[in-house]
Amino acid sequence: MSKPINAALAHSILAQRDTWLKRKPLSSSSLAAEEKLFVPKGSAHVWQTITMVPGETHYKVHLEAQPDKPWWFFPNHWKIINDPKPEVQEAPKQTESLVLDVPYYSQRDNSRDPMRTCFSSSCAMLLKYLKLNSIRGDDDYINTVFKHGDTVSASAQLAALEDYGLAVDFKQDGSWDSIDAQLALGIPVPIGILHKGPVTNPTGGGHWIIVIGRTETGSGYVVHDPFGDLDLINGGYLSSNGKAKVYSKKNLGPRWMVESNRSGWYIKAYK
Repeated sequence: MSKPINAALAHSILAQRDTWLKRKPLSSSSLAAEEKLFVPKGSAHVWQTITMVPGETHYKVHLEAQPDKPWWFFPNHWKIINDPKPEVQEAPKQTESLVLDVPYYSQRDNSRDPMRTCFSSSCAMLLKYLKLNSIRGDDDYINTVFKHGDTVSASAQLAALEDYGLAVDFKQDGSWDSIDAQLALGIPVPIGILHKGPVTNPTGGGHWIIVIGRTETGSGYVVHDPFGDLDLINGGYLSSNGKAKVYSKKNLGPRWMVESNRSGWYIKAYK
């Protein structure tokens, strides 16, 4: 099944070390031989969908070669690729604050799955800001998402946003420059972070927030967090009010760019 990486594999997972694909999100040593597939370093598999499942340290993936049978993989062992040439954005140095007037949606009052619709609420805020008349609120958007798949699925989010006429990409090479470049264009940025555990060792199945601005000093970002005010140092939440919170780069960085300083997950929208 595996093959060397090449430019044609625009949507692939690349093994950074000898590792496994698994039928269950468990340690490879606890799985039977038929429940795992050894993948040598440097091999790649083309994917159709990748899903962050709340509470799981593994990601679920549907591969192009076996679309009907999902696999699981440990993300620290892999590089997720969805562009043949990784994009490098260089943003100009910022010397003043900038906050976009993005509406705030809390996921806590969502009509469906309020504890797991952070991705949808964050994308709904993006959509409402860029296309004012597109939705009345995040419940409208969530209904569209579930027509395409699950709320935690990036492919379902992209399809839903595109239904409303918004051009978007799901990226896994995000840096501070990526965010600054989008903000300079007047575009807020949904980002996927690890919200549990201490900042020195963040954990969690994944949580989504949206960056709506930056501070004057450049030391932090203004975010709408759909679940509340995140304790960036210790993990967990300080309150249920996540509107226009300032999250410092120092403590947000390890939760967003987990593998390197260009490994952040984000949604890139185009005007």
